[in-house]
Amino acid sequence: MHTPFKGLLLLLGLAGLSLAAVAKPAADAPQELPEWHSRAGQSMRAEFLEVQYGEVWLRGTNNLVFKIPLVALTPEGQQLARDLEAQRQAGPAMQTQSVASNQLPVFLDGPAAQCNAIFNHKNFIATVDAEGEMKIVCLDQGKPIDKPLFINFGCSYSQPGKRRSYRRPVAYFDNPPKPSENSPELTYKGRMKDNVEFEITYEFKDNSIQAWGWIQDPDDISFPSRFGLGLRFTATHRFAPDVPLEERKKQLEGFELVVNPIDGKSVTYPFWQSTQRLALPAKRVEILGDVYGERRIYVTIPSTKIAQLHPRVYTGNAPHAGFSVGLRKSSYSSRNRNERLVLTID
Repeated sequence: MHTPFKGLLLLLGLAGLSLAAVAKPAADAPQELPEWHSRAGQSMRAEFLEVQYGEVWLRGTNNLVFKIPLVALTPEGQQLARDLEAQRQAGPAMQTQSVASNQLPVFLDGPAAQCNAIFNHKNFIATVDAEGEMKIVCLDQGKPIDKPLFINFGCSYSQPGKRRSYRRPVAYFDNPPKPSENSPELTYKGRMKDNVEFEITYEFKDNSIQAWGWIQDPDDISFPSRFGLGLRFTATHRFAPDVPLEERKKQLEGFELVVNPIDGKSVTYPFWQSTQRLALPAKRVEILGDVYGERRIYVTIPSTKIAQLHPRVYTGNAPHAGFSVGLRKSSYSSRNRNERLVLTID
């Protein structure tokens, strides 16, 4: 039978501490916990947390966290603690080998698992996936709000006589950056299908996330490309088909989408009201009400002379079902950094 080290309570008593005084936030324990042995012959299973100032922090199967001197462990236990501490300090595992050329290397575990980058801010958490798309989750009093936003980029083209557009996917990334945490600026570049060159940059500045980019067609391309950079707002509220309109209006009272066109006065669209078309082009798009808890969200551009915002509600839907805000540039190949989309989360 495995019992906690007998010296644990004595150790805490000599330090003048209680279990509660040294407890750290609990987390789900791994299924397979390592077995630790003391020099005195006791043993127990516990999750390793860290080594700090010659003491090993462990979490027992009862979820209580405690510390013991490193020297109190057997030589094998001391080595295990040192190895686990080295892994902890190295950070999450990274996938840098055998990555497809059109994919970015990613973290294999941790809070940014399967992502190339993560940025932690007091108002939001942003991650970039293996394809370069950014996901943003707002934080309300430190808790994530399950209404994510996405910033994505792309390249498309049209053929004469055909109404549909065709997508040019990423063919490969040039020198893709290694997985990173809290980098203030991220740049991805490479080639899309048909040898179209591209570059996209995300920048974290104060309470904002800013994005800009460009594409460059080769001289011999058959169908010219269009560059797309946009912000997608997912559904903030979902209703069953049988929920009457009056009930929807009641639940969505005070939630509004406000569009400030480049010319003219601002236009307000209630979240409950189905809208076919929004005021275009725009210089600012804002969400009013506690849609994202304590966070206030708006989208702007630095200059309306060289870029515009094009908000769009999905056909036949109301804003609560999701909408997007696209960036339109004067030239798709322009590398002017002021032609950017600015998402502010206050």
